[in-house]
Amino acid sequence: MSETDVLPAVDVIIPVWNRPDDIRICLTAIAAQTYPASLMNVMVVDNGSTDDTPEVVRGFPWAKLISEPTPGSYSARNAGIRQGSAPFVAFTDSDCIPEPDWLEKGIAMLLRHPEAGVVGGNIRLFQPGENADPLIADYEHLHALNQQRMTSANGCMTANWMSPRAVLEEMGGFNSTLKSTADSELANRIGKSRPIVYAADAVVLHPARATRAELYRKERRTIGGRWQKYTANSAAKWRRMEQDEPDDYVLATGETTEVRTFVEWAFEDVGITIRWEGEGVDERGYCADSGRCVVEIDPRYFRPTEVELLIGDPSKAHQKLGWRHETSVRELAREMVEADLLIMANATIARDS
Repeated sequence: MSETDVLPAVDVIIPVWNRPDDIRICLTAIAAQTYPASLMNVMVVDNGSTDDTPEVVRGFPWAKLISEPTPGSYSARNAGIRQGSAPFVAFTDSDCIPEPDWLEKGIAMLLRHPEAGVVGGNIRLFQPGENADPLIADYEHLHALNQQRMTSANGCMTANWMSPRAVLEEMGGFNSTLKSTADSELANRIGKSRPIVYAADAVVLHPARATRAELYRKERRTIGGRWQKYTANSAAKWRRMEQDEPDDYVLATGETTEVRTFVEWAFEDVGITIRWEGEGVDERGYCADSGRCVVEIDPRYFRPTEVELLIGDPSKAHQKLGWRHETSVRELAREMVEADLLIMANATIARDS
C-alpha cells in the first residue's frame, strides 16, 4: 500500500498581495515538501496585486492562482476555502517559509487527534535583513507569533494553521469584516466545541519585523482588528439592553480565577515561568530560570473588607439579553500583557528618538 492510499488530500491556501519575491520563496519551499505532491492542492489567492506577483505564481504551474478582489487576507482565505474540496485545509502566509516536513508533521498531528478543530504549528522567527533595529528585533522575538501560547488560549495564527474542512465550513470561515485578529476569533469559536492542538514539529519560518515602521504598521492593524471586534460586540450589547424597563445585569464569564493563576499567565506571556515560595503575605514568586524575585505581596493593597470568593453570575444577561462573553479570562490576561508591552516599546522608541 502506497502513501497516497493512506494519507488524505490537503488544500494549501496562501493569500498574497504585492509580494512577488516572498511568494516565490514560499512556493519554492512548498515544492520541497515531503508530503506527496499528488495529495497537495496548492491555491495562491491574489488579493488585487498591482505588481508582477500573479506572473511569479504562474511560474509554478502546479499552484492554482485564484483572484479575490475583496480587500483583506481573510476574504482571500475564505475564497480559497470555497474553491477547495480536500478533507483537510492548511494555511500559511506568502512571506513564510515552511520547513520541508511542515505539512507531513501537521497532518500527522491532525490524524492523531481526530477530535481537534485546529492544529497550530510552530512559528519560528528569522531576521530577514542586516539592518534590523535591535530594540524592535528584541520586542518581536520576545512577544510575537508565539503559537504555543496562542493555542493554549484557544487561539491560532494563520501563518501555520491546519483544520478539517468540515470544521471551517461549519463555522462559516473567517470573519472577513475584521482587519486583523480574525484568525483568533475563528479559533476561539472552534475552541468552544473542539480542542486546539499545538504541533511543535510542524515548523514555518516567519520574518521578524525589523524596523519601527514595520512594527507600527503591524500594531495598528492588530489594534484596528480588536477595535472592530469590541465595537461590534458593544453595539450588539447595547441594542439588546434597550429594554422597556430598566434593570440590573451582570456581564461576566461566570468563572473564578485565582490572582496567582492570573500572575502566572501574565509572566508566561513574556516567557517566564513562576516558582512560588513561602506562605501568606510572605509568599513570593521567583523566575524559575534566573531565581530572581519578580512577585511580592504588599499588604497596603489589601481591601478593607475582603471576601472569600468573587464570581460574577451572568445567567440573567444570558436569559433576558441573549448575551454571551466572547473573551476568556486567559485571553484577557494575554491582551493586557500585549498592551503593556506595546506601551513600553513606544515609550522606549520615543525616548530614543
